[in-house]
Amino acid sequence: MKLFSLRLTTLKSKLYAIVFASFVVRVVAFFALPNTASNLAPDEGQYAYLVEWVSQGKPVSEYPLFGPNLYYSARSIIWPSTLFYHLGFDSLDSIRIVASIYGLLITMLIAMTINKVCDKSVHVKSFCMKNQHMLVILLFALTFTPSHFTWSVLGLRESAVEFWTILIFTVIFFLFYLKVNISPPIAILYLFSIVMLYSSRPQVGIVLSTVLILYIFLQIKSRNAQILIPITIILMPLPCTTNFGFFLH
Repeated sequence: MKLFSLRLTTLKSKLYAIVFASFVVRVVAFFALPNTASNLAPDEGQYAYLVEWVSQGKPVSEYPLFGPNLYYSARSIIWPSTLFYHLGFDSLDSIRIVASIYGLLITMLIAMTINKVCDKSVHVKSFCMKNQHMLVILLFALTFTPSHFTWSVLGLRESAVEFWTILIFTVIFFLFYLKVNISPPIAILYLFSIVMLYSSRPQVGIVLSTVLILYIFLQIKSRNAQILIPITIILMPLPCTTNFGFFLH
């Protein structure tokens, strides 16, 4: 029985216990959900239909509901969903799996960030030890708040929007607070995350890019800022291209 014993004695173990619990509950929720679009999120039926449409190789320009608009503004969840569709899952299950994976990754990302911050210095580590119950409760609340958890297991793009937004802010946090030197992989991750955010909800991408430029300019003396400024500015016109400009009309 010792094999199954779990000793949650450290902050790290408690945080990752929440990650594991999130995984288990998501698996249970996946099998418990109805085989039709939920009344809580009727839009997931539209996303599921789009996954099936794209997976069958049909042109998105001929998509009957919203033309290419829905596809271009939700590619970050449609693309991976097509992979699960080709693996044999139906379109609704595919979109739900991807949304739930995004939700799980959000919890993992925040748990990882908390652990990294708590190891930054002796003073910060001491603060974390004294307040570890608060940190655990906050992560638990973020993960399992009913409204938040529900739309992260249904086939909606909100979990993708949240994940890419948090990932971008995490990169910024590591670069300017933890003073991590920017490297090609980090720069690529930053660029890719912004592109994927635009592919989740372009409006959020525009707002976030504007905020990032303003913040990074305030850090202009930093080498990290000098590298990120041109990357962010170059990405700003994305919503004005053919694929993203639809929502401005």
